[in-house]
Amino acid sequence: MKLNLKIVTLSSTILIYSCGGGETENPIIDEDSNELAGIWTTNCVIDGPESYKSTVTLSDDTYSIEAAEYNDNVCSIVNDSFTESGTFSIGESIITSSGLTANKWDVTQLIEDGVEEVSTTYDIIRVDDGKLYQGKKMVDTEFDGKTAEKRPIELDLDFVFYKI
Repeated sequence: MKLNLKIVTLSSTILIYSCGGGETENPIIDEDSNELAGIWTTNCVIDGPESYKSTVTLSDDTYSIEAAEYNDNVCSIVNDSFTESGTFSIGESIITSSGLTANKWDVTQLIEDGVEEVSTTYDIIRVDDGKLYQGKKMVDTEFDGKTAEKRPIELDLDFVFYKI
């Protein structure tokens, strides 16, 4: 479950032209602004008999995550937890397959639970009215975010981080 929790928790970036995705001239998130800086958290997200909750801190071009998986559907009995930190970069804006504008977002994990573990996820991101949305990763398809060419082309509007 830890792998599923990580896949849902955070992701990363590149250029998408297929399935309606395209590139636009101006990013909707300005890399130089403080729009992303701060603490973002999810509500208790129910996944069958389990649930999870994540908190992400973003600052300049770095991030840290604290996430927990719970044995109940109210996020009260912790089953597993992890921490992660790394860097990210905001790229050009794209148009998702549903017509929404998002930015490319490359996330490079450097440390997980205190151990060096380097990997990059290629994702998309949208911030709208204090809510942060990431790309919808389709694990069994070509849009799982494992390479730049497999960057998601749609936002996961059901999984939301709220700025606190």
